Amino acid sequence: MELLIGKVEADTASLHRAGAKRTIFTFFGDGLIIELPTRWLRSISFEPRYSPLTVNQYAHNLKDLLSWLGEVECYETLSLDSALRVITRRDLQEWILERKAQLGASTLRNREIVVKLFLEWLTTQEAGKVRSLDNTPYKTNKLISAAPQKRNPKYISVEMMIQLLAGYHNESERCLAHVLYDTGLRISEVARLRNRDLPRVTHYPDGLKYFPLSVQGSKGRGGQIKKRQALISSPVLARISRYHNSSEYRFSPFWSAIDPDKPVFLSVNGRPISPRNVRGQLNLAARRADIDTLLLSPHNLRHGAAFSILTSELGKDYFDKLFLVQQLLGHKSITTTEIYTVVPPAVLAKLNSDRVVTDKYGEAKRIYSATYLPLTGHVEVRGHRNS
Repeated sequence: MELLIGKVEADTASLHRAGAKRTIFTFFGDGLIIELPTRWLRSISFEPRYSPLTVNQYAHNLKDLLSWLGEVECYETLSLDSALRVITRRDLQEWILERKAQLGASTLRNREIVVKLFLEWLTTQEAGKVRSLDNTPYKTNKLISAAPQKRNPKYISVEMMIQLLAGYHNESERCLAHVLYDTGLRISEVARLRNRDLPRVTHYPDGLKYFPLSVQGSKGRGGQIKKRQALISSPVLARISRYHNSSEYRFSPFWSAIDPDKPVFLSVNGRPISPRNVRGQLNLAARRADIDTLLLSPHNLRHGAAFSILTSELGKDYFDKLFLVQQLLGHKSITTTEIYTVVPPAVLAKLNSDRVVTDKYGEAKRIYSATYLPLTGHVEVRGHRNS
């Protein structure tokens, strides 16, 4: 069977008629629409709990099984829709075994979960009960692929942070990475930061070490923005102010210097920074600083912020600090935050001591002092990379 699933296309005409902002996905095989997965994705695309990005990822994961089915000899006389009506658990075991050599455990597990959701949908009234509950491959509700091992969050020390920032050749990039480490924001949340979200220091008493930061948070229901408050230290806030006073930021062609909707961080072209740019900048800086890129990612800096709070003077005891981490990082459940109970021995010793705590404010000030890069210290024009 020749399979022509080269891409997932959107039925934009249907969207405009419905007045919706959702994407309708259509699979093509042998020049024909593959009906069942298209109907399922159309169905979930209008459910609030599924964001457009999630539906797109589901389409990608399901396409992997369809591609495999198109190459299975026993199904070569059937259409893909017909094959989906009769596929067995044994077939799925073979698909997973073959993909196991190509994919990581977490990726494979995620793909199987999507397939399970789809096949379970085929048993519903909405799907027309094209499969019965008795013959679905997941009637026992058990997944076939092995559960991936939980990865412990990585502890990022102040020394490693200083080493990493030295690998950035521009202050704007150093400032952004410092914000990630100081606040624990996700890179998508930093990309959404606007001037209006920053605290106005003059509205607060003198001498404060920390200020509230308004965050247009990710991970909301159905991909919606989930607003929350984070914490930003005064040295990092001062670093942002210094960046905003630079000619690079002040004279951006797309916003005035005092526009409240102006992004806190801009790309080299004066546009809002993108998560992809942030990842690329960090990987390059880590290589320059001779740091294993497997040890660092923008999300690792978020973990570093969590550990920084757990070892700081903030909170009365460890459990108080754990609750603070949950609130500041925007975790819906304390269960998510509890991954930080798996702490390196050296850090655990600090957490278990009432006498030994670090000064988070002092750490931020130390990083700022050690890594601030004035314009005269730039060794490259931003956007023109030196290895």
